Parts: sequence; C-alpha cells; structure tokens
Amino acid sequence: MGNPTVFFEVAGPDEKGLVDFYTQLFGWKTSPVPGDMPYNMVTAGEGGAAGGIGPTPDGSQGHVTFYVEVDDVAGALQKAESLGGSKVMGPMDVPGGQIGMLTDPEGHVAGLWSGGSTEGNGATAGTPVVWFEVIGKDGNGLRSFYADLFGWNFDVVENMDYGMVSADANGGGIPGGIGAAPEGMDTTYQTVYAGVDDVDGTLQKAESLGAKTAMPPMDLPMGGRIALFVDPQGHTFGLFRPPPEQQ
Repeated sequence: MGNPTVFFEVAGPDEKGLVDFYTQLFGWKTSPVPGDMPYNMVTAGEGGAAGGIGPTPDGSQGHVTFYVEVDDVAGALQKAESLGGSKVMGPMDVPGGQIGMLTDPEGHVAGLWSGGSTEGNGATAGTPVVWFEVIGKDGNGLRSFYADLFGWNFDVVENMDYGMVSADANGGGIPGGIGAAPEGMDTTYQTVYAGVDDVDGTLQKAESLGAKTAMPPMDLPMGGRIALFVDPQGHTFGLFRPPPEQQ
C-alpha cells in the first residue's frame, strides 16, 4: 500500500479538556510526554494505531488527523508542495523521531513521522483507532494527491466517489478511505475512526459528554456501521463497527 498510517492526533486549545473527553468516551490510556512539552501520548489499542492529544500553540481550533510513516520527512514535505500541497511545519525533532505536517490541495491537515515504532502495550488502552479518512470536494483529485505522495493504491467502491486504501502489507498501520462527501452533505474534513461494538450507544455517550452528532448512525454498503460526532472543541471524529466477518 505504500507508506503506512501509524499515528493519530487530536489537537485543540484546551488540552486537558480533550484528554478528559476522550479518556471518558473510549477508555484511552494516556501518559504525558517527559519534559515541558504539553502533550499526551495515547497507547495503541489492540489492532489500532497509537496517538497523541495536545494543544494548539496559537489557540486555534486545531484538528483530528493521522500521521504517515516516511523515511524522509523533509523530502516528503517538498514532494507534497510539488504536488500542490503546503508545508505547515517541520521537519521537527521529537522524542523518538522526527515529524512534519502538511495540508493537501483542499486544505486538509496530515502528518508525517519518521523514527522508531509508535506502538505500545494495548492491554489497557481502551477503544482502538482503526481507520482514517479524508473527505473533500474532489475525491479523484484527493486520491491522486495521496497516491502520488505516499504510493497508496485505492480500491474504489462501486457507485461511490470513495476509495479505500489497505493497511501496510507487513502488518503496520491502519486502513483508510478518501473520497467526496455524500450528496447533500456539504462538509470536508480529515479524521480517524475508533472501532466500537455499539455505534449508537457510543454516539449517545459522546453526546452526554458534550459532543454533537455530525452524521447519525448508518449502515455501509460494504458492511459495517458508522457515525460521526463533533467533540466539545469542534473536531470531527468517527465511530466504526466492522461487519461480522471482520470482527
């Protein structure tokens, strides 16, 4: 599939509020990064990606996004710019590796990671993050950008402007999808999905913690069930229950 997606991130103006919301909702195990950096690592759940929750330095709304593992962060940033994207930050050295961040031609934020493994002990980590997604106005254009940048191959869903990319063949990373918003849904975003047993119940719990429903539960043509909510700081986040044969 090319470069794997190995990390997710939630960043907003109130770091402590985000940690409180997501740990209550998903039972995530978090640990602060040593030193003065206000950032919390999220241990990977079984079958999912590790992640992080932190503040935005400028106090802006921030994002929910994913990080793709690359060999050369600086080179990937330059390639993204040559394909019509923009560099947001980096390369920047962090504990264990190096990161960068870019926006694609439609303005969606994506991260880059180079370094050691981001995996952790998932025994008590809670609900895993198992899927990433980019939804925009031009599905074909977005798939072309990410295919050229990361070497991703897409399996386009019949009768849908949506392409799915597999996890890394060597067992690393999580799968995802890139496409256009469904008809009548005027939105663009980049996000990740947590794998849950009960989409409807988890969505109700998210609302009880201060979130709002962005897309009510719906069954997918290829099997499974999804929903989207907006957390208390305005970030879009997904819920996914896989079809029975994948559970």
